[in-house]
Amino acid sequence: MRKKIATGSVFRKAYTDRNGKSCHTRTWYLKYYVHKKPIVISAETESYDEALVTLRQKMAEAARQSEFTAHPERVRMNQLFDLMLEFYRTQERRSTYDVERKVEGRLRGFWGKLKAQDIGSVLIDRYQAMRRKDKPRPANGSINRELAYVRRAMNLGAQQDPPLVLRVPHFAMLPEAEPREGTLQHEKYRAVRDALPGYARIALVIAYHCGARKGEIRGIRKDKIDMKSKRINLPGRTTKNGKTAVPTDLR
Repeated sequence: MRKKIATGSVFRKAYTDRNGKSCHTRTWYLKYYVHKKPIVISAETESYDEALVTLRQKMAEAARQSEFTAHPERVRMNQLFDLMLEFYRTQERRSTYDVERKVEGRLRGFWGKLKAQDIGSVLIDRYQAMRRKDKPRPANGSINRELAYVRRAMNLGAQQDPPLVLRVPHFAMLPEAEPREGTLQHEKYRAVRDALPGYARIALVIAYHCGARKGEIRGIRKDKIDMKSKRINLPGRTTKNGKTAVPTDLR
C-alpha cells in the first residue's frame, strides 16, 4: 500500500497481527531522501492528503539542505531563512509561527534563490516597489516587518563561525504612520465594558488598566492567576517590557 511521487513515497506499514493475519497501519508513513540517504518517518496522520502535504514539505526542506554551503560567496537566502527558522524554533519564540508564515508565504518567492552577497539597495528598493503595487496594498509597516526578517536572516548568517555572510547591507525602511495618540475616556470605557460579553470584558479590563497587548492577554492561563494575592504572574519573556506581574483587582 505505497503511493509514490518523484523521489518520495507515502505508505502504510505492513505487519502481522497475533493471529498471523497480514495487516497495515492506519497511520501513513513517509519515505524521502536526504543526501541520497533514505529517511522513513511517521506522518502522524491517518489522512493521505495531509501525509502527502507533509511529504512535499520534507522533500522541499531536503532539497534546500542539498544547497547548503559554508562558502559565503555561494550562500543563498534560502539557507539563511532556514537558519533563522531553526533559531526561532530552538529559542521557542512565541512569534515562530508568524515568522514561518511570512518566510514560506512571502519571502522565499522573491529572495530565496538569490545569493546573500548580491543583496543590496537595488533589490531592497525593488522589493518595496513590488509590494506597494500589490492589491490590496499592504501598509508600509507590514513591508518593513518583512524586510526586517530578511535583515535578521542575514545577521544570523554573519554571526556564524565561520561567517556565512560577509556584509549585511543597510535596509532603508519606508515611513510609517505616527503612533495612535489619546486615551479612552473612563465613561466610554465603562460603557464599552458593560456592553461586551464576559469573555471579551476580561480582556478589555486588563488591557485598559495595565496596557497589556493583545498577544500577552491571550496568552494568560488560569494557572498564572493568583486570586489570593490579586495578581497575574507571567514569565518575563511573555511580556514585551519584561514585567512579570499585573494586578487582578481591576474595576
